[in-house]
Amino acid sequence: MERCVLTAIRYLRSVGLANQMQPRKFLSVAKESGDPDIFYTTYKYFEDINVKQRNTTSFAPGDHCEEYQHHFSVLFCQ
Repeated sequence: MERCVLTAIRYLRSVGLANQMQPRKFLSVAKESGDPDIFYTTYKYFEDINVKQRNTTSFAPGDHCEEYQHHFSVLFCQ
């Protein structure tokens, strides 16, 4: 199940829906997987999207990703 989040991201990106993804939902599944690699990959993917869309790695306040930003910093000391 936990690998499905990465498969879903790849699929949505391949059909041109990357800009319509809600990071919070994907980050939630990645966090619940308990696999730090899955969470890292998912988090970094959305950081890259943020850079392309808004020229910053930060999530928009409307994304409601504060919990996942904190989780990332705890896991990876950043």
